Amino acid sequence: MVNKLEEKLQQLGRISFKEFMRIALYDEKHGYYMQNIRSVGRGGDFSTLATINDTLARSVCSWIRDRWKEDKNLNHNIVEVGAGDGSLAEKLLKNFSLWSRLGLKYHIVETSPKLSLIQRETLRDRKCIIWNERMEDALSECSGIEFPMIIDIRKLRLPKMIC
Repeated sequence: MVNKLEEKLQQLGRISFKEFMRIALYDEKHGYYMQNIRSVGRGGDFSTLATINDTLARSVCSWIRDRWKEDKNLNHNIVEVGAGDGSLAEKLLKNFSLWSRLGLKYHIVETSPKLSLIQRETLRDRKCIIWNERMEDALSECSGIEFPMIIDIRKLRLPKMIC
């Protein structure tokens, strides 16, 4: 990976943070998520709140149920981007009642073949899960879904904080 970064720097003189992260994480030969990740969660390379307990899943589940109650016409599609080891999906689905899971389609957008395999192991019996490598593919399968808020993290500007 270092050679790839050096090569890009020699070609361009400098690269954006976005390009640096793309190479470091997603390069097919050397990217962390593509080749080097072992697992996520306790005993893994890193943990997320979803791998530690079900607090996030319960909160998200509650928010989704409220949206479905507000608008009975909403399709029952959930899209998760970068699902790690599948813990959030697994815990979310456990928090929905059987009735709520009827007709549900849970789309996971995952570009890492290694993480996709880990997710498939975690979620092996879930027929409602659809994997996509591209966000566009997942969204095209969610026809009629409306997104009340989409945040483009690249355009997010945080105020300067005094420590």
